[in-house]
Amino acid sequence: MEAAARAVRAWRGCGAHVLPAWPLHAPGRAAATHDFDWHGLRIAKGTWVLLDLYGTSHHPAIWGDPDVFRPERFERWQSSGMDLIPQGGGGPYSGHRCPGEQATVDLMKSALRLFATEIDYAVPPQDLSVNLRRMPALPASGMVIEQVALRGRAA
Repeated sequence: MEAAARAVRAWRGCGAHVLPAWPLHAPGRAAATHDFDWHGLRIAKGTWVLLDLYGTSHHPAIWGDPDVFRPERFERWQSSGMDLIPQGGGGPYSGHRCPGEQATVDLMKSALRLFATEIDYAVPPQDLSVNLRRMPALPASGMVIEQVALRGRAA
């Protein structure tokens, strides 16, 4: 479940708001530590910039098949604190990482366990496309489930 929870966070670009996928996440802002040029644009030291956390989590050079949900890529994953950053970079005690990250991961593991092993449900046809130009970026139909019942009990 740990690998699956981390995969959900990377795959959908999840931040502190556990389920919505945010293409740009406000806490992903920082001030430039030095002057630099980026694609012909001069960024001066101290300029506030937004980090594209969704783009970082979907960069094919980093993740390989970024749009494919593959929890196994996290089974032996060791974080540097700067490679999976849906809740900030660095450590929760010394950097800008959210101190509630482990609570988020634990909640996601509980939700995944519930949906994978403890309840039966049906997912009707719906539009699950995500418009990344809209904030929050959510599935067009929301996420509808029907006929929900505890395993072994009738709906």
